[in-house]
Amino acid sequence: MGDSPEWTDGLRARVLVVAEPDLDGVLRTALEEWGYGPIPAAPLEEAAAAIAAGDVDLVLVDDSIGEHEAHDLFRRAQEAGAWAPPTIALVGRDHPSVRIAAFDAGATDVLGQPFDPAELRARVRAGLRLRAAREALAAEAATDPLTGLLNRARLVLLVGVAVAPARRTGAPLACAMVDLDAFKELNDTHGHLAGDDALRETARRLRTACRLSDVAFRVGGDELLVLLPGTDIDGARQFAEKLRRLISSAPVATRAGGEPALVRIRASIGVAELPADADTVSAMLEEADEALYRAKRAGRNRVAAVEGLPEALRPTGR
Repeated sequence: MGDSPEWTDGLRARVLVVAEPDLDGVLRTALEEWGYGPIPAAPLEEAAAAIAAGDVDLVLVDDSIGEHEAHDLFRRAQEAGAWAPPTIALVGRDHPSVRIAAFDAGATDVLGQPFDPAELRARVRAGLRLRAAREALAAEAATDPLTGLLNRARLVLLVGVAVAPARRTGAPLACAMVDLDAFKELNDTHGHLAGDDALRETARRLRTACRLSDVAFRVGGDELLVLLPGTDIDGARQFAEKLRRLISSAPVATRAGGEPALVRIRASIGVAELPADADTVSAMLEEADEALYRAKRAGRNRVAAVEGLPEALRPTGR
């Protein structure tokens, strides 16, 4: 086996091959020899779905499957935006017009056939470096700089991704809306830099409570949100109670005022589950926000769900 390929996380890069059987076998053998992880062949629709789901790091497309089909795959890959995997077109007729058409359709690179395996390997490595650079920029743009959690813009992009498998498989989806208690008073007493310290530590404790499948966001101010795939309302309550205890488990050390100080942080948390007939998460987020308001009204530092919410406690704005 050849030396290890470049990849930022130390894992084998996932390379999707879309080619006629003879070339497919040649490409897979080469990719395995170079240390990559070729993804099993799939019909075009399944290939496009794997790309859209983010399960692919790079795509090799042989235009002998049909120029129209190849170009359609390039276009659909580009729909993933900043997270789109690089696509390398392997063209049987190496002519400027063919290359231009492939680039116009969204291909990242074009290589004529027959090709030199060493050149293909170099282009694969270049494509993966491009992928890593794109991911780094996209991650920076999607991350809240204070807490390191994903930001509201990323929430808008990911909510659809979270709903799709829940609708397809019937698996539950829940969320927890977290808001620090008396955060304004903390800022007024110790200063905004101390408030920043409290938010950073809250985010760290939140990440400790999350599973790998959970996705955490800072949606604004001192309000945080966790999407909980595969979790029903009872599981969301258990998660939220664990998180509430973890957040209040120890004071936060800060030197923001010039002198060392310990500030106590507590949080109210509202939980909700995606309704069975919902096509978007908006109803779930609204319920979680109502439940959070209930927890605040009931005395703070507690977990609440919207079930059985008395009319007098329903929010009229905060």
